[in-house]
Amino acid sequence: GEARKRAVDHARRLAMEGAVALKKLQGRFWAVVIDLREPSISCAVDRFGIEQLYWRADGEDLCVSSSPD
Repeated sequence: GEARKRAVDHARRLAMEGAVALKKLQGRFWAVVIDLREPSISCAVDRFGIEQLYWRADGEDLCVSSSPD
């Protein structure tokens, strides 16, 4: 549907522009961008913090979730 199309468009923009594209996102979201060219990982939530993002780094592992469970 329409939500899937928007998600694909955002993913393409993120792939082309990297983490800079996160500043252009609007509405409720959380995102994790892994840039293998840098290499870097960027995490973001919507401006009002409506969507929650939980993360944990353990050695070489990174776990990301929308809930702390």
